[in-house]
Amino acid sequence: MPNKIDLLMGDDTACLASSVLFNLSHVLFNGEDEVVAMLSITAPEIDVENARTPLNLVAAIDISTSMQGAKLRTAKASLAKLVEHLGPDDRLSIISFGSDVRTVFNSDFMTGPNKTVALTAVKQLAVSGWTNFSGAMMESFATMNKYEGKGGAINRIILFTDGEPTSGVTDEGQLLDIFDKALNENISVSTFGYGKSYNAELLSEMSKRGGGSHYAVSDIEQCAAMFGTELGGLLTTYAQNIRVALNLAEGVTFNGFMDTAYEIDGQEITLPDILGGETKNVLVKLKLPKKTRAVCARESKVLDFRIEYDDLQEARRKDDSVPARIQYVRRKDDVSSETNLEVQGQIDLLEAAAAIKNAQRMADAGDLAGARESLLNLSRDYSSVGRRESFYSPQLSTDMLEMAEGMESNRGYSATRSRLVASSMAYSTRRATGTLNDAMFTNAGQESVAAAFTAPVTPAPTVPPSSSSSTD
Repeated sequence: MPNKIDLLMGDDTACLASSVLFNLSHVLFNGEDEVVAMLSITAPEIDVENARTPLNLVAAIDISTSMQGAKLRTAKASLAKLVEHLGPDDRLSIISFGSDVRTVFNSDFMTGPNKTVALTAVKQLAVSGWTNFSGAMMESFATMNKYEGKGGAINRIILFTDGEPTSGVTDEGQLLDIFDKALNENISVSTFGYGKSYNAELLSEMSKRGGGSHYAVSDIEQCAAMFGTELGGLLTTYAQNIRVALNLAEGVTFNGFMDTAYEIDGQEITLPDILGGETKNVLVKLKLPKKTRAVCARESKVLDFRIEYDDLQEARRKDDSVPARIQYVRRKDDVSSETNLEVQGQIDLLEAAAAIKNAQRMADAGDLAGARESLLNLSRDYSSVGRRESFYSPQLSTDMLEMAEGMESNRGYSATRSRLVASSMAYSTRRATGTLNDAMFTNAGQESVAAAFTAPVTPAPTVPPSSSSSTD
């Protein structure tokens, strides 16, 4: 398989840190228990000030007439901030799309003079026509294909829109077919949806397939912080093309991955980019075989996780093998009576993502009351007195309650629907979308860049002319 970096495997240099936990630490030797194994992969922190991988970005911005006013002004301001934060080794192209698709700034390095040209192009953006989403998508990939893979850069397409495709190809299935044919493993895609009427399913599915993030911008004031979160993630990307394969011990049955937001091929799962300081978790459902009493003498291997990834800091492909062992016990009284809270927290997130999707399907079918009640019941469950509280329980309870309250009427559901789509993706990928408590998922780099994007601009001090100055 072609790759933008050399495939050097099994070296002894620094790599991702990996560990395994089970939801149950002790199981009965002859019980044939069903367990959940959680692989945690953590990337080292990245110093974005002194050493990071260059970026190759294509920003495609919707300028259709529905973007008139505050939407376009805020998008332009955020895009200008993006330009200002890029360095001379980073590439940027800016594409605008209404009925027509135009490249308003050709892909180039963000040197001082080129930044000035790019900022002028951003300033001159004005609304025009319908929403030619397919044209923008094809032009974005065509532009990216000219430069992706050069210099080992991180290649990201960022799409901004506030509505449905209304020009060019408008069928969602055809659009995703075009997207899949254009996408390759070296290009990722993030999407921003503005307001209440954009196609949340289309944009979230594109970012899911493209290994990026989807942001639901329900409040214009959120826009700058979300742009900052996106850029902060790009600046701190540690590894890409992460593949995890399972090697099961004899008699162990694979009952599936609990993670459904990622590409799965049998007993192999592919994860999106991992950021510096970020932890990615993979949850696997397994059934254990009966054992003899002798196995209780020491921990027993259940499986090996085989991990391969592109290390962007060292420009090489690495691999690792992580064993997962569990303790069998002889007596029922010694079996784990409570689930590991770290594992349970991740299970909670995945179950919440599935519950939100189910509530959305119910509401779309007309059962608004049933959808609302299902979210309220989930909120009560996460806050119940008898429940062992995982790290995410309080925030999940609050979020489920807020989403349920948004379903009190058809009008309320219309306003909150995009949040449900984005939140379900956030929980399933454990990535911030701006729709819930970002501190649950963001890293330090994202938080600092987001803060810089939202900081008010301080005017330069006025310097009075010197009395000793002279004219030529």
